[in-house]
Amino acid sequence: MQQETPRRVGETSECVTPLHPGSRSVPSSSTEESRPAQSRSMKIEKVLDVLEEVKWPLSRFPEESFKSSTDRSVRHQRVLTSMMHGTTKPYFAEVLGLAFENARIAGFKSNDSSIPPGHNMLNRPLS
Repeated sequence: MQQETPRRVGETSECVTPLHPGSRSVPSSSTEESRPAQSRSMKIEKVLDVLEEVKWPLSRFPEESFKSSTDRSVRHQRVLTSMMHGTTKPYFAEVLGLAFENARIAGFKSNDSSIPPGHNMLNRPLS
């Protein structure tokens, strides 16, 4: 009796090319067409489409992502932990720096009283 080779979950008997240990295998068939790489602007548009679909403004996503919550999924917690530990790029501090720099140059509505005149979004005087 021939012993069957162990397979990964979801792997079929098709010829497969392994990627890295622990990663999923992909069919070696050349009949599948690969999708062209998406540009940065295409990826941004895709994310904005999803946010529009769930009726969230852009600012809502980070707010909801960082809220202290006990109902985070394992995936959600893993992503946040990686970002906060600095194991993902761009580093979180770089992202905050970009947000801060853009807030400084964006200007505010003249009738916006939530930020005192001459101050930025962190309620610090503009230099």
